[in-house]
Amino acid sequence: MRFDDADCYFDQFGSGWMKLSKGAAENAVARILEGPSELLEIEGGIWRNPGFEARLDAIIAMRHFDKSEYANIVREYFRELPDTYDTFIVTSR
Repeated sequence: MRFDDADCYFDQFGSGWMKLSKGAAENAVARILEGPSELLEIEGGIWRNPGFEARLDAIIAMRHFDKSEYANIVREYFRELPDTYDTFIVTSR
């Protein structure tokens, strides 16, 4: 199951098993960066209905960056990915 609404992510307490559409993932990440939660990782891939094909070139572990750079890194991450990468797993705590 893929979710198209970022609210679902927060309703499920930020569960890392949830597959989010690109728009929902972008909104969830923006909300995480604004709040008290910490963004840990974003994993991008392709939705195969009902499966998720993770792509190794679309994994970004935030621990490699300074927190002050997160917003710019995330914005560039979503902008530079191919359009075929339409599903994301967001991990936060």
